[in-house]
Amino acid sequence: MESLSEIEINCICDKISKNFEKDEKLQPYISEINDKVRTFLSKKPKSEKFNPDKFVNYIIQKIEDKKIKSNTHVGILAAQSIGEPVTQLALSYFHKLNGDKDNIDGVKELHNITKNKVDYDVVEFYLKSKDYDSNLKKKILNSMRYIALNDVVLDVVYDGFCLRFFLCKQAIFKYKIHPKIIFNCIKEYLEKTGNSISKWDSIVNLTELYIEFSQPASKLLDWLDENQVEYIVDMEILCIFKPNINKNKIKVDETGETNDNSPDISYSDNDDDSNSNELQNTAKNELIINYLNNNKIKFEDKGKYYLLNSDFVELNNNGIKKILNNVVLSGTKGVIKVVPKHYNDEFIIEVTGTNLGPLFENEYVDKDRSRYIVYGNLMDVDFESRKKNILKQLQKIVNNGSSCKNQHIELLTNFMCQDNKILSMSRFGMKNDNFSFMSKLSFEDPYNKLLNTKLIEYHI
Repeated sequence: MESLSEIEINCICDKISKNFEKDEKLQPYISEINDKVRTFLSKKPKSEKFNPDKFVNYIIQKIEDKKIKSNTHVGILAAQSIGEPVTQLALSYFHKLNGDKDNIDGVKELHNITKNKVDYDVVEFYLKSKDYDSNLKKKILNSMRYIALNDVVLDVVYDGFCLRFFLCKQAIFKYKIHPKIIFNCIKEYLEKTGNSISKWDSIVNLTELYIEFSQPASKLLDWLDENQVEYIVDMEILCIFKPNINKNKIKVDETGETNDNSPDISYSDNDDDSNSNELQNTAKNELIINYLNNNKIKFEDKGKYYLLNSDFVELNNNGIKKILNNVVLSGTKGVIKVVPKHYNDEFIIEVTGTNLGPLFENEYVDKDRSRYIVYGNLMDVDFESRKKNILKQLQKIVNNGSSCKNQHIELLTNFMCQDNKILSMSRFGMKNDNFSFMSKLSFEDPYNKLLNTKLIEYHI
């Protein structure tokens, strides 16, 4: 039997969409409904009794019935089914759940808490004092944001003896991080990872905005160049040739020994010139030895040259990227979002992410009042903490204008959290336990209403 044409089906779906076109937040849900309508009509045989307009009105009415109204009695929280003797009583206390955004977000978080499906932690950080000025509050807020070295570095130059980080001026002003703080973070990371670069000489150039780590050999090479002393250097050894020795005729093997035992010293035909050159070479040689000794640089005298360890540190692109990505300048690795909030006269910082524990150590944070709103990995959190978290979220959701009292919220929490397990907040949660038929009904019907309302857009 012939089914409806694609044009007819599209016409029906367009009428449904047009009826709700002013409600932008509802559009994802309407799209899902239209997909189901298309699937249904494409399989339905065409009939003379089928009235497209009546069908459209039927679908529209169904959607309207499922939409939640502000201050409408839905009994959602009590619908967790505290049990028949208490269910009806609890409904009267939880009937003023608003449909505004704050409560919707709260219900979403509560749903996630009980379903163990949260990817990130959410923490509310309270400050030790309410009297901090706006600049300090902004500083505290920025300190919560995750900023890595890579966010403030413009370029990196490394030649084996000198590592230089060129800083981005715009990023420095944007994040308000002083170059000396950046230097301390780099140094701390290098020491923590056992990188020998941490022991090198270092400077912070505020004029040209760069941080430099240079090993002792780097200074020595500069000194040798300034004094026109010949040398060769590689990844393992540094050979400083004694004055008037022809380095082109000397080959140094891996052990530091030479294969030419005869010094190649050039003599002048003029004895006076020869004596003068010899005195100059002797003086220069003493200058080299004094420099090495004064700077406590270990060396071996090999006859024709001085042999030193080059202290070359191999650092490839991956090694440099590792430093850039792992040096944390503020916050902690894992912070996804930082949002400032005001509650009465309190300034609160809400942070979303993973591994947020280190943020509690901030000198301006009140550890006692700061708290987790949502735990990302609930399986690793003890049962009592989860129970307290659910209680806090229930208190947050319920309208302040309702007649609900804390003991009634605690009653609901105790029912959801018993026998060291959490009663899952879903429409099927009650069916997985040994509760009575009436308890299951009182739970299932109101929760279905919630799931099929505008809360759909929050993917609960």
